[in-house]
Amino acid sequence: MKQVKSLIILMFFIFLCGCTRGGIGDKIIVKAILLDKSTEYTVRLLVIKATPSADAGNAEESTELLEGSGANLFEAFQQAETSYTGDVFYGQNELLLIGPNLQQGDLFSSCRYLAKNSSGRPNMAIYGIDLTANQIEEFVKNGDVFLNHIDQISQQNWYKTFLYQMTNKEENGILPLLHYDSEGSIQQTGLKIYEQGKPIAQWNDTKESLATLLNAQAGNFQTVQLDLPTDSIVLDLRTPKVFYQCKQQGTTLVLQIRLIGHIQNIFGENGLFSQDEKKEILDQINQCINTIADEMIPIAFTPNVDLFSFQSWFFNQNQRITEQMKQSHALYQADAIEFSSELTIV
Repeated sequence: MKQVKSLIILMFFIFLCGCTRGGIGDKIIVKAILLDKSTEYTVRLLVIKATPSADAGNAEESTELLEGSGANLFEAFQQAETSYTGDVFYGQNELLLIGPNLQQGDLFSSCRYLAKNSSGRPNMAIYGIDLTANQIEEFVKNGDVFLNHIDQISQQNWYKTFLYQMTNKEENGILPLLHYDSEGSIQQTGLKIYEQGKPIAQWNDTKESLATLLNAQAGNFQTVQLDLPTDSIVLDLRTPKVFYQCKQQGTTLVLQIRLIGHIQNIFGENGLFSQDEKKEILDQINQCINTIADEMIPIAFTPNVDLFSFQSWFFNQNQRITEQMKQSHALYQADAIEFSSELTIV
């Protein structure tokens, strides 16, 4: 009985020690990571620090930027973390920003490093940004504003990529790009396409919107910019959807992709289009989107790349024929996928 009482007392003191280990100001929460590389890897950690206030039980939050560099990411992170005397907590990290130099190489190996360490979270959003690690300091002096801008980006119907999607050994993927201007506003400016770790294309405007639709990220509303022969226009699409159907045609398979949705508004160089004007250019709109899709598909679907998981539709229809088409490369020919834009006017 005495041993049981002693054990309870011991556990009670251990509990007290655990609860009182480190004050409220000893822990900082990482909200965003910026990685870049020149001669060395550079790491910037945007953190929130809680400082005890005069009111009991309350704390004031402030943002800081921890800096580190090194021959590898381990050294860079270690230097950034040890620049603060308390605990660095990554459990609420929401964002990974990739600087312009790292976008050109070592992007995927860096993502794999983060995925295997506590500094990374599988579902953290990843963006390329046109600021180096040194330039980012100027823009995050007011860290709260910076984080609010990033939060607004996450709520937009724009293309999103997460850390787990950029850790594949084939090193293929899509990196959304952000631009942060001198006035403090932030915009998504396109998508960088990677094949075997190297950027091979950049999709802007219509291609970016179409990629968002093909990856089922558009939601119930999507804005699409188009350059028609007669005018540059912006469409407001309502309830856009992409339908896939793989059919067998003789000894081969064809994947049919249909884009449907309702065009609510069209804005041109001379303002808002009337209902009659919208009907007049509807065929041009669908044909323009078809042409753009035909340009994207040969990049998105190759023997090495399958950005939108097209191959799964072929396999689900007939695995044997799909394997035969892969071996003969017929799977990647233009006639293996038929894209059709079938937008209508509200």
